[in-house]
Amino acid sequence: MNPATEEQVKVLLQRMEQQFSDVKLEIKQLKEANKPLWLSPKQFAQHTGQDVSTISRKCRLGKYKTKRDGGKWLIHNSELQ
Repeated sequence: MNPATEEQVKVLLQRMEQQFSDVKLEIKQLKEANKPLWLSPKQFAQHTGQDVSTISRKCRLGKYKTKRDGGKWLIHNSELQ
């Protein structure tokens, strides 16, 4: 491969890598846009497959980033990752 062709391949590869990174970021943003910021234990259970009582216990023990709303637990969606 001559030097000019090799340089062209490097430039194309860099562009493809940037486009791939852009697509990954866009997919992540779309996924985040479809999730509520805070989930009830029942919603959290639907996403994780855990039992609601287990999730509630972990909330009480401080295992998740949570807040209380009217006496009910809400779990931050970042805990799904």
